[in-house]
Amino acid sequence: MRGAGRGVFLTALQPIPSGLDWAAVVMTANSASRVAALRAAGVRDIYVWDHPRSWRPETWRDGLARMTAFARMHRLAGVIADAESGWESADEADAIELGRALQLTASEFDVGFTSYPGFRFVRTIGRAAPSVWGAVQIYNRGSRSAAVFAQWLAAFRLGFPSTIVIAATFVPDTVAGQDLSTRAGYRAYLGRLPRSYGLATYGAGPGYMAEEIASYRPVESSAMLGPVIGLASAWLPGSIPLPVILTMVIIAAIAIGWLLWSAIRKATQ
Repeated sequence: MRGAGRGVFLTALQPIPSGLDWAAVVMTANSASRVAALRAAGVRDIYVWDHPRSWRPETWRDGLARMTAFARMHRLAGVIADAESGWESADEADAIELGRALQLTASEFDVGFTSYPGFRFVRTIGRAAPSVWGAVQIYNRGSRSAAVFAQWLAAFRLGFPSTIVIAATFVPDTVAGQDLSTRAGYRAYLGRLPRSYGLATYGAGPGYMAEEIASYRPVESSAMLGPVIGLASAWLPGSIPLPVILTMVIIAAIAIGWLLWSAIRKATQ
């Protein structure tokens, strides 16, 4: 749950990748059949999401109602909000209202929130929805730098401490994304992504992307460790690999245990 492991945001006609821990189906006429296909493929957790048009300040109430009804009808794991366009002219009160609605929904379902790096209400919505996890879209945003990618993840975690990375599986139509149009360029892009306890992909592109993603494993797939690591990494640089963080925690625990044992031994002498 909470986006741990390998996931995908499915478009209407996108083939279902193998090796998924979770998937989110887009709200379309064939959503129910996609849910059935995912279950037949053994996917553990299934969510429903919809494009940003359903999450604008004036549309999200109806969008959330439709998606929660669909999730309830088909016994899904939860709902993922995708707020992007339309929020440029919104105010803080609008964002707080959305956050509170997502938090209320999280009492029944597992709820995620995705947007682009720099979305202006990440902290506001996150503070109002502490039970919601995040997914930051690291593609097609004007940079190809690993350091900037890490900053994007760290900034998103200031609002949603449990945040995973969404990688592109399509060739963006901007200059900054054109290096994804070759296998070597796409492999280099994956190598620049910051590590997180989960990885999601979005879109459908050339076959080499699916092949590269299939062998890409810089994630910790533990649903239990995910939120804990996410909370810790909100105060750590996004570029620190998770194995390093876990090693630091283990070393600290051993050191504390040794100090306690030494203190007890001295007290009993």
